[in-house]
Amino acid sequence: LDCDLKKPAVHYFFDGVENAEHTEFNMYLESGGDIEQFIKHDPATGVFVLDNIKPCTDSAEKLSDAVFADALRMLKERFDFIIIDTPPAAAVSNVADAVLLVVRQDVATVTDINDQIENLSRCYMAGCIFNDIAEFGMRPDVLDEYNSYYSRQNG
Repeated sequence: LDCDLKKPAVHYFFDGVENAEHTEFNMYLESGGDIEQFIKHDPATGVFVLDNIKPCTDSAEKLSDAVFADALRMLKERFDFIIIDTPPAAAVSNVADAVLLVVRQDVATVTDINDQIENLSRCYMAGCIFNDIAEFGMRPDVLDEYNSYYSRQNG
């Protein structure tokens, strides 16, 4: 489920999706309708996809609207697992069963990560993925930032 409405990218991973209508998930969020018309199937992987191709504005409003919550409820009745791709995760944490936080090396600071985790306190956090690793081990400047942050929190 591509809920990164400003920078949709899920469609890049599923070239062979079948959907004659060329419908996008954000169209459903705007107008509602039959959710089945927006579900695409990738025969290569067997995955069902609700994706977007064109970026759209007002994504926070669309994801906090009752239409999104209804869509998720209907999808939960049909599918065993639903993976929602969205930044930030807090935008859908009120309707998701669990959150898996993805952190990119050298992009997110320790403070940003902790703030995100704090914002997700209402939702079960299944774990964290450290992504795009270019360098193993802690660099001294990262370790200093980490130690400094926690000494202020506990100090």
